[in-house]
Amino acid sequence: MDDWAGVNVVTIELQRHDWAALRCGCGKSGAHIPSSFTALLEARTLGETVGHTLDGHLERESMLFQVAPIAVPAILAALTCDLPPFTRAHFLNMLWYLVTGESHSTEVAAGLPELEEECRFAVREGIWLIYKEATSGDSETSFDILEFVDLDSGRFEHFRAMVK
Repeated sequence: MDDWAGVNVVTIELQRHDWAALRCGCGKSGAHIPSSFTALLEARTLGETVGHTLDGHLERESMLFQVAPIAVPAILAALTCDLPPFTRAHFLNMLWYLVTGESHSTEVAAGLPELEEECRFAVREGIWLIYKEATSGDSETSFDILEFVDLDSGRFEHFRAMVK
């Protein structure tokens, strides 16, 4: 067990993928995405996050890139961690962009016309994390995400009525 000290679920999730083989919104490969996640997870001040945002990489102006649905499970894993409010907000806002966006024209041309649906599906796998955020954190952004991903409208409406 001691071999796992310091290793977290985000690191394990990030290591599952060949990020260099994925297209990123910045025009490069996604090889730098894991280091951005690490920097965000380690930041204890807002200033430490400068240059390590996921904006412009997973999406650009709500246009999604190949890395987007692959990053969703890592974002969900990050939400299980003890995060400063600014980092937690960044991850939640990023999820909102991913579930409300659409495939960039270059991704459509590459045969990936429904990246937003892949992102929504991936968020559904961690839907209770988003409901937890709705009840204990940023309820507005969380419910905005849930509105796009929860297929059970009765549950969604019940939670929203109870929390707001």
